[in-house]
Amino acid sequence: MDNQVLVIGCTKAGLQAAQDLADVGLQVNLVEGSPFIGSDQNFGLPDHLKNTLLLETIKHPRIKVWTNTDVNQITRTNGGYQVQLQQHPRYIDLSRCTACGDCVDVCPVTIPGTDLKAIHFGGQPDCAVIEKVGISPCTNACPAGIHVQGYVALINQKRYREAYHLIYESLPFPSVCGRVCNHYCEQACNRSQLDDPVNLMALKRYVADWAYTHQDEVWDGEKQVSDHQSEDAENSGKKVAVIGAGPAGLTAARDLVRKGHDATVFDDNPNAGGMMRVGIPPHRLPYQQLDWEIEQILSEGVDLRLNTWVDDIPALLENGFDAVLIATGA
Repeated sequence: MDNQVLVIGCTKAGLQAAQDLADVGLQVNLVEGSPFIGSDQNFGLPDHLKNTLLLETIKHPRIKVWTNTDVNQITRTNGGYQVQLQQHPRYIDLSRCTACGDCVDVCPVTIPGTDLKAIHFGGQPDCAVIEKVGISPCTNACPAGIHVQGYVALINQKRYREAYHLIYESLPFPSVCGRVCNHYCEQACNRSQLDDPVNLMALKRYVADWAYTHQDEVWDGEKQVSDHQSEDAENSGKKVAVIGAGPAGLTAARDLVRKGHDATVFDDNPNAGGMMRVGIPPHRLPYQQLDWEIEQILSEGVDLRLNTWVDDIPALLENGFDAVLIATGA
């Protein structure tokens, strides 16, 4: 765009310069490396003047504030400069945060050496931020992408219900992975450089067993779909046939329903579960727990059709399905 100006740094001088430039009609991009502007204790203004300056800057129609952003490169061109910015994630949805502070109260993680929770507030914008560097090795190694350090911190505070919810968000079979998982997370655990890795598989199993024995407490009598389905996921009117009621098929069906699609799972066996049921003996994986976790998936709106052999995919498409997912395993 024409008539754009870049101001780097949200100091008192930077904010005032941005306002002066915007007031004469220029579009200003104000870049700040920290998640907030105005959080510096040495800002150089009394609080009432600082707050006024911050609010005027944030609300100015011709000022775009880029917080948590680094300037990677500035290249001179014939018409001016080309700037490359890199904005780091806040891990908070700005459109949904109301700055109520409840998240800080319930956050189980405290930053070592400080009194700050992992989620906290600063100056402006009046929205929380979670400051972390990259992804933890355990989460990065997990094929399901489970927020490992999150559920470990919740277990540490005996908040088992919330720990189960956090695991369930990424993986609808916590009891299975608490027993027969290859636990890549433990192989990547930094703790092994000191002594032994954290026994994450056992922690997951403990939470899954707690949830099974406290079923009335886990969901508070509410359907899971009300907790997990996206508020923006309106019914798409699309129907998906999933062939195979094993871990992949059932997980995919749950996620499809959460996206607003209709999902129907077909399997020629009399019971759902696939290799989780026929390949793992009950002394290693109690079938009653597997059945309960399958029920959680079905309660979200997944249609399950057992004893049904499917060998004609074109016929499914002709009978109203918009897509077919083959999840028959090996």
